[in-house]
Amino acid sequence: MIAAAYGDQFGAGSGANLETPAEDGGAVRYVHSAHVSAHYFDVLGIKPVVGRGFSDDEDRAGRPKAAVLSYALWTSLFRGDRSVVGRSLTLKGEPYTVVGVLPKNAVMPNPVDVWTPVRASDPSGECDGNNCGVLMRLKPGATWEQVAAQLAHLPRPDYASPKAHVWFYAQPLAGYASSTMRPKILVLMLAVSFILVIVCANLAGLALVRISRRTREIATRLALGASRAAVLRQLWMEALLLALLGAGAGLMLAAAILRGLGQFLPEYMIPLGGFNIDARVLMFRSVPRWRPACSSERCPR
Repeated sequence: MIAAAYGDQFGAGSGANLETPAEDGGAVRYVHSAHVSAHYFDVLGIKPVVGRGFSDDEDRAGRPKAAVLSYALWTSLFRGDRSVVGRSLTLKGEPYTVVGVLPKNAVMPNPVDVWTPVRASDPSGECDGNNCGVLMRLKPGATWEQVAAQLAHLPRPDYASPKAHVWFYAQPLAGYASSTMRPKILVLMLAVSFILVIVCANLAGLALVRISRRTREIATRLALGASRAAVLRQLWMEALLLALLGAGAGLMLAAAILRGLGQFLPEYMIPLGGFNIDARVLMFRSVPRWRPACSSERCPR
């Protein structure tokens, strides 16, 4: 596996003032920043559209400070200039050199404007040497059981109390990101399903009433030689057309509501990847439950 660390709270970042040099306009902007280690973008499978990510050398104490920009900040502050790599900017009063720009549609656990090296090995760094979060990507063919076996041989942290029972385990990122919200979302989905069943029952009743009022029309068509299959096909096509029109109107309304929610809700309440209507939403499919790769004696409840 390959691993990387992040120094801020998962899914969040810290605020900072960013200033560009005079030749770039000397603009000052309040941005959100996050601290990550080398290979962080490799673990997430994201390749910068311009430049590169952080190197191992830049993630060590005493080395020149580097920064990676988001696509939105790059286009708004540097107008999409691809020669931005190598330029200097001031973040929190300290100079940083731009080394890369992330792609436009990059889905990040910490969607901020600027990323800087976390330097977890520096006792005086952002992590204080021990309180970083860790993300990792399994190599092709690797299993969670192999990961658990590797983590079981990690040494006991020096800061842990001698009486404390310490263990290391790993879990899928999707399960970790949705562990606190999943029960609430399931309750909401059950409530929506119950309302949907009631609406469908009411619509079915209205459809039966509408058909009962067309008994003379149906009897006349049968008397003129129409088959039962033809009459049923017409009724089904009418119902299908109404269903498609209602579904289309509902999807457009949902898209408008989600667009408004993204602008109204604070960032910490927006899920990873933002609000999207995709095939999983249309099929009403929930995220599979994760299972940590460790024994029941070693895993937290």
